[in-house]
Amino acid sequence: MHFGKNGKNKNPPYFFSLFRILLLLVSVALVSNMAFAEATCGDGICEAEGAENSCICPQDCGSCEGPAPNAVCKEFACVNNICLPKLTQNCCGNDSCEVDESYGTCSVDCEPTSLELEILFPQENETFFLGEKVYLRVQATSSGRNAASADLNVSSFFGFLRLFNDGKHEDDGSYDKFFANSFFLTDVNSGIFDLNFQGSFHGISATTTRKINIETSLRTELEIKSKFKRGQTIWGKGRILKRTEPISSFLNIQLFAGNEKTFEIWTQSGSDGFFDFQYQSSLIDALGEWTARVSGQDSNQNKIWTEKQFLLLDETSRDELFVETVNKLSSELRRGEKLELFVEVKNDENSLINDANVFLETPFAEKVKFDRIQGGTYAVFYSIPSALQLGKQIFRVVASKETADYSAEGQLLVIQKITSALLDIKILEPSANYYRVGDTMPVLIKVSYSDQQPVISGNAKLRIKDKEFLLEPVEEGLYRTEIKISETDYGEPDLFFNITDEFGNDSFIQKKITVAQKTIFFELLENPVVTVIILGVLIGIGFIVFMPFFVLFSAYDLREKRKKLLQQKELLQKQYFSQNIIDKNAYESRLREYENKLEKIEEHLKKMKK
Repeated sequence: MHFGKNGKNKNPPYFFSLFRILLLLVSVALVSNMAFAEATCGDGICEAEGAENSCICPQDCGSCEGPAPNAVCKEFACVNNICLPKLTQNCCGNDSCEVDESYGTCSVDCEPTSLELEILFPQENETFFLGEKVYLRVQATSSGRNAASADLNVSSFFGFLRLFNDGKHEDDGSYDKFFANSFFLTDVNSGIFDLNFQGSFHGISATTTRKINIETSLRTELEIKSKFKRGQTIWGKGRILKRTEPISSFLNIQLFAGNEKTFEIWTQSGSDGFFDFQYQSSLIDALGEWTARVSGQDSNQNKIWTEKQFLLLDETSRDELFVETVNKLSSELRRGEKLELFVEVKNDENSLINDANVFLETPFAEKVKFDRIQGGTYAVFYSIPSALQLGKQIFRVVASKETADYSAEGQLLVIQKITSALLDIKILEPSANYYRVGDTMPVLIKVSYSDQQPVISGNAKLRIKDKEFLLEPVEEGLYRTEIKISETDYGEPDLFFNITDEFGNDSFIQKKITVAQKTIFFELLENPVVTVIILGVLIGIGFIVFMPFFVLFSAYDLREKRKKLLQQKELLQKQYFSQNIIDKNAYESRLREYENKLEKIEEHLKKMKK
């Protein structure tokens, strides 16, 4: 150790420096303790300089919670007793695609997992013609969200075509969910084609298909009669349509007799699409089948073509009329029923003929005229004769029309199955339902057809059990006989009537009667003298036998009446003498009445004893 001139060390000793450092630390600690000792949680003051905060003392400084300002998916939370912003769970924007999130609900956290393509145009199987514009429009989404940046295209017979989302290809606005493009049909055959749409989006691919129908032929209509006579004007008319839109176009019209062309003309359909033509035939034109042909193309090269055949007949031939039934006919008819027939008469242009002559020719060669109902409708009502042969019969409907410059005819065959007529049988006799053995039963029946005409010369029979009786005709429609009821008819037999006319029509009917045995009672009725004698004897015997019983019952009845009168007399005396409820005049009057009745009863009893 070295000392200075004055005997002192120029630097403080080591222990003295250490002492000063320790003293400084103790002072700082005391000051800190004093500061913390002064911070009190719950005094309503949030102490500064970290003495209190929302994590250490939420009572004074407020809770550490709520969203952090200017931050996405961050909320305040305590970290080591310091309130700091912290990322939250299940929040769109926290850079994590969680369970309940998808590209459709949170595109900032989730990547696309699907691509949906919905074709808006064209419609399925929509038809297009040459020269028309085919407009393509697709909606692209991913999990319901616009897939605006997708790459879409379509391929088909025309090659490859991109779909745009720029607002310049009829796709609505730019960068939305609609993609579109279009092309014109120019050089393609007719048929059904697939439009194949493909798309990609963030590495996800999708495809879909739509069918369209390409038509290269316009709808060409041609109307022409099926028959003409040589020397008449052959005429026709038609129309050119694209869908329902009329087309004006140049046309070539030709007429062929067999394979030989006899007429050709160039014409043009009007703005309404209609065209017509005429050809004056001559007597040197070939007879037989002819063909009318219409051909051409519109400005877009769509084809126009059709043809129809017709007949050119000899100038002396008659036109054909067509007869059709209007009402439904039954499969069979009975004799006596009516054939009700309604028909329409038309020409070869399917127009109704209003003034035709229409007849029904029957199997009996009858001609029955139809009546015109209205327009070209005619009707006839024909009663099937009872003599018409059974089985299938042919009726012919013949229609004709004759004028100075027109002659036409047609017919229709109507086949009807004819069955037997039902004969109407009415039982006039027997009128009673009860007979006895030995009686004579009258029989009378009336037989007629359904039109009430009587059945003449019929074979009428009656059968009772195993017996059969023939009925004789007495006048038109009436048949009769008489039958003696025998023991074999006892009981409740059925009377079976059957009749067959001369044409084989037959029918039957039945009736039940009651037949009783012959008894003593019936015998007495047939002998009135004996019946009177027997009745007199029976009455005498009855008087002798039953008289004592009559007297006995009469005496008993009188005694009962006497007993009842005595009771009434006793009651009357009580009412007058004891109860005083009746006066003297009433008492005496009723008393005399009772005594008179008692006297008469006593007299009757005395007479019975004698």
